[in-house]
Amino acid sequence: MEQGLAAKLIAEADKLSKKFRISEKRQWAIKVQAFSKTGQWHALRALGDSRAKSPIGFKPFALAVIRGNQPIKEIMRYIERVAEKEDRYFLFCEARLWRRALDEAVQMKDIARIKNVRASCNIETDKDIIAECDRAALAVD
Repeated sequence: MEQGLAAKLIAEADKLSKKFRISEKRQWAIKVQAFSKTGQWHALRALGDSRAKSPIGFKPFALAVIRGNQPIKEIMRYIERVAEKEDRYFLFCEARLWRRALDEAVQMKDIARIKNVRASCNIETDKDIIAECDRAALAVD
């Protein structure tokens, strides 16, 4: 989609949102969903980087890029801005970033999450992570 046309559509949507008194949270959620479903990753990034503080946090942004199969660098851009450890753990698992998920589980001293990482990662390709999970489980117990 042409940049100018996209900007016009966003401006029109903002006008309609004000007219029908749609909450800011709802507006942001709709924009994140619309940008991700239409592959407008540059617009999603611009929204995430805007001066306005995100009223929905960054978990929806992270989920959008994970589900959109975006590069790990882009996924990490949003996960690192998520404040809650539990949410970061969930997002790392969702992105199949097992080492980072394990790091979060260890920081939370959560044996169940450590075991979940061990059970979820690939036995063939993630042997090092499985060994780390076993060591971490012993240390936390």
